[in-house]
Amino acid sequence: MTQDSMFWNTNAVGDGNLYTEAEWFELLTNLFYPNSLDGVLPWTGNALNVAGGSTPIFINTGAALVNGVPYKNDASYSQAVPTPTIGTTGHNVVLRADADLQTVRIALKSSADGVSAPPVVQQDATFPAAGTKWELSLATLQVTTGGAITVTDAREFIRGNHNPVIRRLGGGLNDWITPGSTEYRPQKVIIQVGAVTTSAGGGVTVTFPKLLTYKPLIFLTPLGSISAHRFPNAQSVSNSNFQAYCSDGAGGNVAQDVAWLAIGPV
Repeated sequence: MTQDSMFWNTNAVGDGNLYTEAEWFELLTNLFYPNSLDGVLPWTGNALNVAGGSTPIFINTGAALVNGVPYKNDASYSQAVPTPTIGTTGHNVVLRADADLQTVRIALKSSADGVSAPPVVQQDATFPAAGTKWELSLATLQVTTGGAITVTDAREFIRGNHNPVIRRLGGGLNDWITPGSTEYRPQKVIIQVGAVTTSAGGGVTVTFPKLLTYKPLIFLTPLGSISAHRFPNAQSVSNSNFQAYCSDGAGGNVAQDVAWLAIGPV
């Protein structure tokens, strides 16, 4: 086993040494959660927001971590977007970390004219090895032959290394829906929320925006005007979705707007 510590004077005493780019990237990645290799910092500048209805579009100020590589933009950036001649065309505005150039820069990835789907990002598993790149999407675009641009926000925000759940009682280490009184100390936890309208005909599937590793706890509450007893409940909970019901208290299901909250391990 190898142990190490940072940042001592680079005098070769103890752990004092020159630090490689890989060590810096690893350190910065480990400061964020959950399993975050990259993401926009929501508290810096204008969070790299992308806006515009015609060329050029503008990427606002902000900062990000691109697979452990720190990036900052301190002024509005203008990006030209080509107008297609065949049909509506997709584009992807990305932050591109280039291992060979040793830079992170805003770039526009463009589909062929008439292909409406935006190009996918390149994320080489061996980054930052020579010849590799890692791209983080900021927004996708749809551009018509008339030059009209529709911007869709694609930013993923990074979060500070905090845990919303310090202690948990239950009967299972990973599946939180198992009842019990054993104390656990979760490490990586995510909270996801939303609203759904249940059905009188049966369960409505709610799919989590982010896939979890194990089954989370689900909390539901009725929304809006409630004319009679309403008892929302979650069934068939998995790591990816659950079935939302709302009972009328007499054995039947009813249509009802319901807020849901899922909390569990990433």
